[in-house]
Amino acid sequence: VTRRARSVAPQNATDHCNRALALQAAGDHEQALAHLGQGISLAPERVEFYLNAGAIYEDVGNYAEAEVWYRRAIGVNPNHAPAFFSLGNALRRAGRLQRAADAFRAASEFQVDHLPAIRNLANAQLELGRERAALAQFDRGLRLQPENPDFHYGRGCALRQMRRLDDAEQAFERAIELDSGHVAAHYGRGLTMLARGDLVAGWDNYCGHEVSDTFPAGESPRIPRWNGEPLAGKSLLVHSGDARHLEILFAS
Repeated sequence: VTRRARSVAPQNATDHCNRALALQAAGDHEQALAHLGQGISLAPERVEFYLNAGAIYEDVGNYAEAEVWYRRAIGVNPNHAPAFFSLGNALRRAGRLQRAADAFRAASEFQVDHLPAIRNLANAQLELGRERAALAQFDRGLRLQPENPDFHYGRGCALRQMRRLDDAEQAFERAIELDSGHVAAHYGRGLTMLARGDLVAGWDNYCGHEVSDTFPAGESPRIPRWNGEPLAGKSLLVHSGDARHLEILFAS
């Protein structure tokens, strides 16, 4: 596809866009941007050209320039939900959470069933410490898609931060019912149990889906396991992941 795109001379704005996409896939960002510029000169009303340019800058970590292009797309179509969504993602990656939340909110207003925008708005609110606002967005997502495990998981995170531990555990359990392999939901449920003081069940959930890089799942090195007894000057070997040491923290 890339070779064909390079060999055929672009005849119109769409050809320039297709050439740009092929070049972007090949890693030739400079030429891709050049073709997008030519496409814009021929069809300045085509929002996707600006979005593609923004995506190229975002791919290389230039979030400031990505923001410029996403805002140009919004200038062409002020009600374009995908443009606001893309802007929100760039702003979030740049660490500008409040601006990102504003962009995600706009995307979800211009397209009320834009589930990724609703989820990202909820997550941004959670990162900003606005648990009630985040919970409202997770609930909004669930009204649109009641069996989406990610929204149940997010709801559990908000509830846990609000110290509504029973409700949080139920939300994590619902996520696990819908997706038994949802590692983050198992982790969240484990944290909730640990916060309530249920160390045995909490730790089983917290680490139940970890797999050691050194030993196959279910195996351990052939040395005695420490079960909390006095160490009497002995040392501990931590072997099952970078968070296993927290077992000692929670039990201390």
